[in-house]
Amino acid sequence: MATSTAAAKPHPLAAAATAIAIAIIPFTLSAFFFVAVLADDAEQILLTMYMHHMMGPPGQRSVLILKGSGPMNPSLPPEQFFGETYAFDDKLTDNKSASSRLAGHAQGTAMLSSMRRPVYLVDMVMLLVGGEYDGSTVVVEGLHDASKEERELAVVGGTGEFRLASGYVRCTTAREEKKFNVYELFVNITIPGDDSEPEPPPGMPPAPEKMIPIYNLTLAN
Repeated sequence: MATSTAAAKPHPLAAAATAIAIAIIPFTLSAFFFVAVLADDAEQILLTMYMHHMMGPPGQRSVLILKGSGPMNPSLPPEQFFGETYAFDDKLTDNKSASSRLAGHAQGTAMLSSMRRPVYLVDMVMLLVGGEYDGSTVVVEGLHDASKEERELAVVGGTGEFRLASGYVRCTTAREEKKFNVYELFVNITIPGDDSEPEPPPGMPPAPEKMIPIYNLTLAN
């Protein structure tokens, strides 16, 4: 008896999955290109400033606002306890001299956040004065480990010319006294591109404002 074989008919679900994958590929490639266009429009700003941290008179600009209730920190002088918190309003200048041009103010808090190391959790706003960035702020947050030669903190936002800023701050000690420190701050800031909606690549429909585009795919029978 002769036998005959017929080509296996693809399952309808498999065919549908293949069609969806083919339809999605162009949109996926366009989306990656669209993101690249946005990234290319970003601006990088580099600043170097000096922060004058006065911990005692005369001219004290840092005060203890919360006495720590935790154990004494063995890496620091006596009577410094885990959890103690300081508020500060330090001057920012163009160079190490306290009499140099005022560039702004560093205002925030520092909490002793390690039980055994000289590490402080810093939340700080850098308010700049004068020049093209007058009145703009940079928001900085991170761990300040006084035992390290260089500390790095994160730029997590800003206002004015630094709206939606990201980046980092590298901090080193330029001068150290018993009640007076000068920190050199190298600030690397990235600002997103223009708020206006860029033109989408050819073949990609414009995205609704403030919404993630969702594409409805209709499969032919």
